[in-house]
Amino acid sequence: MATDLHRTINGFNLDLILCVKEERLLGYDFTVRYHNAWFQLLPKQPTILHPKDRIVVNEHLDGTITFTIRQCVLNFQMLSEKPQKAIPVRPSALRTYSIPSFDHPWRKPFLGDISIFFLTGHVRIYVEFTSTKTSSGLRIETIRKTSVRHSMGRVPV
Repeated sequence: MATDLHRTINGFNLDLILCVKEERLLGYDFTVRYHNAWFQLLPKQPTILHPKDRIVVNEHLDGTITFTIRQCVLNFQMLSEKPQKAIPVRPSALRTYSIPSFDHPWRKPFLGDISIFFLTGHVRIYVEFTSTKTSSGLRIETIRKTSVRHSMGRVPV
């Protein structure tokens, strides 16, 4: 007695089974390249997509192309040319520099006492200056110069 052991084709999509399948990586701009043609995946998809996902390109016997991932058929459109890369905006181009006004304190000469510390070898040198504003300009005078030598051979910090 002969019985038919074949399964029924109910629940199977023969178009997705009988086709040429190739795997491609999804680009950061959600494009896929297949046989020198660019395809853009649309924003509305039946599944969540991420860049670098592996997309299966199905080329059917009638010549149509579909894209699938995790048993979901993806929505796409064919692009006429290669997508252009976005030109990155350099952060330094966005930075604005402010120039202090003419009456800003940075533009005024310092009037007062200044202490300057020099470290040369084993000697600390302290120099104090004073500045006064005269009609001919700024006058700087040395008030006191103090040298301190350390007997240990090194200067404490």
